[in-house]
Amino acid sequence: FPVTIQTQSNTLMVDGVSYIIRIAKYGPVIEYDDKKYIGLTQYLKYVRKEYLDITEEDVRFLTRFPYHRTGSKGERVTFELGPYGIYIKSSKGNHKVPYKTILEFVQTKGNVSPAIITQIIEYEKKDKPEPPTSTTTALVKRGRLSNAKPS
Repeated sequence: FPVTIQTQSNTLMVDGVSYIIRIAKYGPVIEYDDKKYIGLTQYLKYVRKEYLDITEEDVRFLTRFPYHRTGSKGERVTFELGPYGIYIKSSKGNHKVPYKTILEFVQTKGNVSPAIITQIIEYEKKDKPEPPTSTTTALVKRGRLSNAKPS
């Protein structure tokens, strides 16, 4: 016998579009426009809500991604909502956004200081190892904690 699990869902009409908030295969989602999904897992952690507590205001905020912003030095960036949360995409690549900045972004529904945007883009980890510059083959560990030498 096939087993089916019933979950609660909530349907909201926002600006003439029907949005279904429910649990899907990989967690809570907003479903709209015939099988388009927005993952809610990280957003729910930011706002400290349950998926059934999502409001029309939350739906408007989430469906407007990506948000285009400008840093203090004029650099154009995009705030994206990915499976691991909110991140910044710029001409220099993708950038992790600190938790405090994400909270500010969510609480202000998309507003964040241009100086903070520039600071995030220009930040580079000091501990980042340098890529090898030699053309010789590097010693590769095989298996966990192995001291085997390459053949």
